Amino acid sequence: MEKKQNTKYKPRHKFKPKPQTSIYKKYKKELELIKQHINNEYFYKFIFNWGTKRKEKFYKLNSQISIYECIFLHYLVSSLDKKSNKNVNILEIGLAHGTSGMIINNALNKFTKIPKNKLTYTVIDPNQKTQWKGIGLYNLKKLNTDENIEKKFIFDYSTPVMKSLIQEKKRYNLIFVDGAHDFETVLNDCIYGDKLLKRNGIIVHDDCLHEGVSRAIKKYYDNNPNYKRIQLQENNLNKIENLSKSENEEKDEFINPRTMYAFQKIK
Repeated sequence: MEKKQNTKYKPRHKFKPKPQTSIYKKYKKELELIKQHINNEYFYKFIFNWGTKRKEKFYKLNSQISIYECIFLHYLVSSLDKKSNKNVNILEIGLAHGTSGMIINNALNKFTKIPKNKLTYTVIDPNQKTQWKGIGLYNLKKLNTDENIEKKFIFDYSTPVMKSLIQEKKRYNLIFVDGAHDFETVLNDCIYGDKLLKRNGIIVHDDCLHEGVSRAIKKYYDNNPNYKRIQLQENNLNKIENLSKSENEEKDEFINPRTMYAFQKIK
């Protein structure tokens, strides 16, 4: 008797579940927070895929800020969209895969009170084209933010670049620091950041639990009357307020992430 032919389709290769499935199950809460607060399809896919595909090669995400820190940074930038600001200039130190850079530019792209041609974004990263293979630059380009947001990329170390920016009399509304983590470099970022920051401007430091970062921040900001540490207002995330929580109460949340500190220059 002739064996009946099986006409059911059989894939040539055994099916393997995509890694996104496990990522979604593990980070469902965080992914939902991205939809709710960040609202950018490209950034969502970037986190969902846990990396970037470029020219058929996949670059796995690493050295990124957390989702809670992303939301914290998003609202700090968003708080600058006020009538009192004629323009908004932002400086970032350390781009890596572009996680924080995408958050900053996405927030700038949603500004309504300040014209797009009055917004600038400058990033300093000496290792972008080497260690990070240009992935941060690629992701910023794919994010499709408004071309009228002026962007400048500087491939050098923060200390000499910030000195040069001071000589050029550049001033910024927000400075995000996530570059080298040794004490001396971070302390220089604090000192020169102060000279570049406008009054009422905000400076944000990441990885504040690292030993070198922690020591530099404590040395510069503790008992510094020119600065106050801030957090987001719980009832209005687009506004900031003085930090009300003690260090023992800090936790991984976007009102006041325990590994990312924000200071406002008051004098």
